[in-house]
Amino acid sequence: MPTALIIDHGASRAALAGARALAAAGWRVHIGSPSPATIASASRSVARVRHVPGPEGGLDPFVAAVAGAVAEDGVELVLPSDDHQLLGLSMRRADVGALVPYAPHDVVVRATDKLELHGAAERVGLGSPSTAEATDEEIARWSWPAMVKPRLHFPMVRQDAPAHLPVRRVSSREHALEAAAEIRRAGGEPLIQEPIDGAHMSVTAVADSGGRVAACLQQCTPRLYPATAGISARAYTLPVDAQLLGKIERLLAELGWMGLVQLQFRARRGDALRLIDFNGRLYGSLALGLHAGVNLPAAWADVARGRPVTGQVRGRAGARYQWFEGDVRGALDEGVGVPRSVAGALAFAARSGHSMWDPRDPGPAMRVTLDIARRAARRRRGARSSG
Repeated sequence: MPTALIIDHGASRAALAGARALAAAGWRVHIGSPSPATIASASRSVARVRHVPGPEGGLDPFVAAVAGAVAEDGVELVLPSDDHQLLGLSMRRADVGALVPYAPHDVVVRATDKLELHGAAERVGLGSPSTAEATDEEIARWSWPAMVKPRLHFPMVRQDAPAHLPVRRVSSREHALEAAAEIRRAGGEPLIQEPIDGAHMSVTAVADSGGRVAACLQQCTPRLYPATAGISARAYTLPVDAQLLGKIERLLAELGWMGLVQLQFRARRGDALRLIDFNGRLYGSLALGLHAGVNLPAAWADVARGRPVTGQVRGRAGARYQWFEGDVRGALDEGVGVPRSVAGALAFAARSGHSMWDPRDPGPAMRVTLDIARRAARRRRGARSSG
């Protein structure tokens, strides 16, 4: 039985979904995390948890811990569940001792660089928001509102840099200058980008070394949490758009990308889709794939090892996904009262695949529920003591 190591920052629902998917395909799954009590570690799909510090604390201790787990446990494949892990593993893959399933590092950097991605998308006919380097001169010319974001989420320029650099929606020149300065102080390069407010849709693909899509899933996300730069709280699958998929294959070939990628799009009413993000690792709503019948992590592992992709390679339309807590919180942020938020989330839950809840594997949901109850109890004790 082959062994995979999934890197988990400690509370990753993506790592849990990846572990369940690989275990279903016959893999032994280990988790590498700074914390021994992760969401994924409570799953029956996880055979072992290894201590692996995050790369934001320094690439040397991160890579040494991964390499130690690989050597001791006979790990064949290492997968990230966050952008900073992806870039750290890619940069130091020669020191890991197992397969890090990506194209060469310069390809990884180019694909995850938002300015480079913008140019590549436009060259293959995919719409992309107007994007520029956030210099003082460019900010002075910009119209509002705008998004200020880093070119790379984790530039790895120094030890103890934050794992994620901020993304801000700004409404004035002053706010844009402050947001750009914040990114520079953390070691990143800021960009300014046109905001696209509208329907959120994504296509997840597993591409071979030539950019050909071997497996894919298309989904619509009616609710993100948080609403700005958030992750899917509700989603459902759509039939795969063949014309869009053709453009995506051209983009992946243009970039030289190999492996798993989730491409996120938005569209204003009556406007064309615009590519807004490129996630080349396990991602938050990954559980929707299994619910729709396509095992994307297993397909990724097959492609990485040069094997034919087996099983269903297109997700069926009409499958639903929910992150229950995010769904309730998102409804509350939209101004829906508590009773209606909870009732609406429960109604959507009935026929959905979930980020944590699975009756065959209840441990992760039970752990999260207990953690929420403990936090609520601490808040009540704090309120009584301050009163």
